[in-house]
Amino acid sequence: MQTDQAGGEIQATKFLHVQTAITVRMESVTSRIREKDKTEEAAAGSGFARRMPQEKEEGTSMIRGRAVAV
Repeated sequence: MQTDQAGGEIQATKFLHVQTAITVRMESVTSRIREKDKTEEAAAGSGFARRMPQEKEEGTSMIRGRAVAV
């Protein structure tokens, strides 16, 4: 596949290597995120409990993990 027919096949090989490297990197990041989520769930007891604030501060509301003044 290294024959150069106007650069087509060599370029396709380089693209395949880059695409493979990106896919492997994404899988690595995804597995780390899943592992982190499992650790957090185990610490909190359940997936729902870890997303809920433990105590609500007076005058604030939790929206997507951020405290917003009411």
